[in-house]
Amino acid sequence: VENYDGHYQVSNTGLCRSIKNGNIKILSPGICSGYLMVQFYKYGVKKMISVHRVIFRTFNGEIPPDMEVDHINGIKTDCRLSNLRLLTPKQNSIERTLRNGHSSKYLYVSYSKEKKKWTCQIKVDGIQFYIGSYETEDEAGYVSEQIQNGIYPPELLARIEAKKKTNNRWLR
Repeated sequence: VENYDGHYQVSNTGLCRSIKNGNIKILSPGICSGYLMVQFYKYGVKKMISVHRVIFRTFNGEIPPDMEVDHINGIKTDCRLSNLRLLTPKQNSIERTLRNGHSSKYLYVSYSKEKKKWTCQIKVDGIQFYIGSYETEDEAGYVSEQIQNGIYPPELLARIEAKKKTNNRWLR
């Protein structure tokens, strides 16, 4: 492991170990927010390290600042190298959404069994807005992506403004 003077090693199977004074010890990770974490020491200073990130970085190099390490199978404790990949934050969010039982690969899009169509809905300032129903997931996804890029249908902007006016709250 880089920057630790050869005192630590990681494997492609998801294990970390320390090597100090000829003694080899497999590290027992803890869990923080569902992710495996290990403690590495350097000059007596303890640092908590995400196992999935250190394994990915050791085998593949630095993780670009605009990328995240994703667990392909969605199991945060499965840190095998073959289960790790880089995704953008947006891609990672979509993957998490799909794993959590949502039906679409697009943000704000879901399949309505009742309507037998794909629907697009967003939240603005905590208020839910129905955008529309579409025959295909890609049609609804296109509308969703337009909204994410700040391109709102004019009728939606009018509805948002009207709702904001009726939801004004005064606080002391």
